[in-house]
Amino acid sequence: MFLFLLLFSAVASALIPDLTKHLKMIVVFGKPTTEGLKSKDDWEDCLDICWETWDCVLIYKLPVGCEYFYIKDNLKVTNQKGISKEKVAFKLPVPEGQCPSSPDPPLFGDAAVRINTTDGTTSFQTTVTDNGTFWGFQYGVYTCLKDIPDTYTTISKTVPQPYYHYLTSKFLPGSTFFMTGQISSSQHRFTISFYNTITRFYPLYVEVRNFIGSGQTALNMYTYNGNTRIKVQTEKSPYTYGETFKIYVNSSYTEAFIYLDNNAIITHELVEGYNMTDIDSFVINITNESTEVALDFLGWTGDCWFEPIPATPPVQPEL
Repeated sequence: MFLFLLLFSAVASALIPDLTKHLKMIVVFGKPTTEGLKSKDDWEDCLDICWETWDCVLIYKLPVGCEYFYIKDNLKVTNQKGISKEKVAFKLPVPEGQCPSSPDPPLFGDAAVRINTTDGTTSFQTTVTDNGTFWGFQYGVYTCLKDIPDTYTTISKTVPQPYYHYLTSKFLPGSTFFMTGQISSSQHRFTISFYNTITRFYPLYVEVRNFIGSGQTALNMYTYNGNTRIKVQTEKSPYTYGETFKIYVNSSYTEAFIYLDNNAIITHELVEGYNMTDIDSFVINITNESTEVALDFLGWTGDCWFEPIPATPPVQPEL
């Protein structure tokens, strides 16, 4: 099996950044241009509460109590240095070893600082900017695929050549690969590779055969080191010529699980040292044999993208 072909298509996804570390409450002279959520908490409690609350981005000191501002709040803060003694506290990262009282707080000379946080399910990014007169806040959210979407832009690609889909994060246990399309009406096979382009290891190489001998079909699962076959497992395939299909794959650290349209779940024991967590791409039809598949959609739960969130006025409690 010759595994090096120069012609290929490629897609990639956005990488969700790591959560921001070393967050501190940085107090400066400033005043918001909108009102936040009012509280009668004393200033020290306000600082602690904001620091501990995942979506709190800023507090404003009142004569009695404070105002809290959160992700999605329409927020702009005027720089009051040398103008008044009004105070705000930003929740921002302070590099390890740097004192929050270092020159030019709260961004310490940067034009913008980004803070990545999560509610445990969704990842958010807050961007704080400084134009010398005021500090602005913009927000965004990272969204990841959970399944084949109900609506999607069809790849509409008949794939005889390798089609690469690169990963930007590890394929960890709990991650799921999915694809849908149509079996070729003329070619006998197509392949799905879970591949590391550096080591040339294939922890899982799935071959869907639409025709073997007298009307038989098969699903072959291989492990490869480059061109060297390490392991093979053969199961019956539910697919034949011209059929539409959906295939899902996930894994533990020791086994891969292939889910087919007939509700069959095939378990494939992984070879030690050939880890699904080490793959960096999914590749359709990486082989020198005749292959073809009509590919409609391919993705995984690590395909994520960033979308800005429109800011809204802070919500005030009902009196």
